[in-house]
Amino acid sequence: MRLLLSSLVAVVLAATALAADSDPWDVPAPPGVEIMMVLTVSTKTDCTIMLADKPWEGANGPERAELSVAQDEKDAVARCRGLVEKGDHDAAGTALDELLAKNAANWDAFFLRALSLHAKAADAEAALALRTSLIGNRRSPEAWKLLDEVAKALKKKVARPRVEMRGWVRESGKGEIEMGHVADDAAAMPWNYYAAARLHYRYEGPFARDFPGVKPYVFTFREQMYAMGVLAASAAAEKKDGTKLTPDLVRVLAEKKAGTLAPFTFFAVYTEPVPAAPEKGFDSLRPRLEKYFDEKILVKR
Repeated sequence: MRLLLSSLVAVVLAATALAADSDPWDVPAPPGVEIMMVLTVSTKTDCTIMLADKPWEGANGPERAELSVAQDEKDAVARCRGLVEKGDHDAAGTALDELLAKNAANWDAFFLRALSLHAKAADAEAALALRTSLIGNRRSPEAWKLLDEVAKALKKKVARPRVEMRGWVRESGKGEIEMGHVADDAAAMPWNYYAAARLHYRYEGPFARDFPGVKPYVFTFREQMYAMGVLAASAAAEKKDGTKLTPDLVRVLAEKKAGTLAPFTFFAVYTEPVPAAPEKGFDSLRPRLEKYFDEKILVKR
């Protein structure tokens, strides 16, 4: 069993390492069945497998995520908001410039800049500020709502990508791990493999390889892309076998075929805001996110 495990782990890790230098995000996905075999014989991962008739309520992540900034920065944002709400846009612009000079990753400040620009009917500039804000934190209902208003002013519309996550991994806090997926139709297996890929990434080596010395474990976009690659490969196999896919899986396959699975995943299913210190390789992803936003999210009517 140990020989089988080491051989399978080597195969799976080799598959993930291919083409890493050319694109750290769209790496080849190992087959889901190989991941399941690794988990079955592993001594590292002990989990409960949950077959559900509806998603775990936390599978899609929170609708809102608050930025982790110091209190004085929160106070500065509040003062800027007050200036914008009073219509003092010149003073607000100066204050926002000062705030962003200290912390260029304050995505709430970019939102307020967009709010001020929209109030002045400078909507093309407001859209750019919102693009930056939402790439920083997609879990901002205010920013998405304002984007709808800006889009209308530009005679455009917002096509926000979404996928209902039907697979998940969660920890109870008592050392217990649940790997679950919704098993209510013929196309359920890709979501089972998606959840298994998340579990495999955390505990069977890929996380330790990609983030050496990082402890404790943290959820990353690299893990999300690893699992989405497995999901797409499994969905393609199901389609080839004649299984009727759900609209969400059809969309995932379409994005994979178009070469846009990474930016689609980022906006549609990544459940965390971007950390203050971006992951390695994020600079190569940002232009693709901006392009996807301009072409696929803020679109013509």
